[in-house]
Amino acid sequence: MGKNTLSFLYSFCIMLFPIMFSAPALSANELIAELSVFSGDVLVRTQGSWEIESRANMPLYSDDKVVTKNGTAKIIFKNDGAVMELKDNSNLLINEEKTQRGVFKKVTIIERKLRLISGKLYLRNGRTGTINTLETPTLVCGLKDIVVGIISIGADGQSYMSFSEGGVDYIIGDFIQGIAADVSTEESMKNKVQWAAFNAAAIANRAKKAKENTEALINQENVPMVQLALAEAELAAAQATLESLNEIKQEILLFIENNPDKDLVTREKKKLYRIEKSLLDANAVVNKAIEKVKSLGGDVTALSEVSTPALPEQSVFDIQTFIEPDINDMEPASPI
Repeated sequence: MGKNTLSFLYSFCIMLFPIMFSAPALSANELIAELSVFSGDVLVRTQGSWEIESRANMPLYSDDKVVTKNGTAKIIFKNDGAVMELKDNSNLLINEEKTQRGVFKKVTIIERKLRLISGKLYLRNGRTGTINTLETPTLVCGLKDIVVGIISIGADGQSYMSFSEGGVDYIIGDFIQGIAADVSTEESMKNKVQWAAFNAAAIANRAKKAKENTEALINQENVPMVQLALAEAELAAAQATLESLNEIKQEILLFIENNPDKDLVTREKKKLYRIEKSLLDANAVVNKAIEKVKSLGGDVTALSEVSTPALPEQSVFDIQTFIEPDINDMEPASPI
């Protein structure tokens, strides 16, 4: 096999990466926010790909997810200047859509959904003209135009809300007035969605390194070694796709099992059907890639080893609350 053939194989493999890393539902290309500053361990799933190395002013798009572990992350939204800060061991999915409303004069309205899966979110809304809906595993509510407050989730999944300004327009489900006690990193990993996020990110990082290894070897004369590296890179990418889909599935299951909003549950069940099909397809790709690595003499056992936490168990912690902290030192939103 000559260099031209190897170059073709390499190019084909590289083309597979964006496809295999993509989430089943493509994110919009329009910038909606940025990860302004962060500290500690912060993961971002952006446009379907998990990024372990977050950076200041990192762009965020609709359907992106920000996950913290022993760290914090501040998000500033582009359209209305809303400011949100995730505390330790939190998991937030953001979604934005633009809609036209009005009979005689059409007005563009931004509909924003904030899905807090775990942890604690400090929130200060921005200018009016944005409809904010909050989702947690146990409730759905519409937020007023001007809101300053804290939404948090206890170790047992119970939702808490505390507002120093504004509040909710409507609510489906129930919550406790106040702020949930901090959840330790160990306890937060008992949340299957949180665990799946770090697992998916770790495997995505391994796939990235496998790709880099292939790039370094592509000009080598040792054809079998290059072929094996290509096959291992394809397998790593396929495994990353599989685990990314599994993370989405765990989130869907959490909301189907616990959320009281029947319309939301119906939508999640439709999403689950699509994800299950994608998982079957992704698993088939993984199995095919495994066979290819084996045929080239590779060790698939070594390729399956990754540093991720043990599988989570059911949380048994009781609900606790503590005194509400002062949130007036948050960066103010853009003026109306």
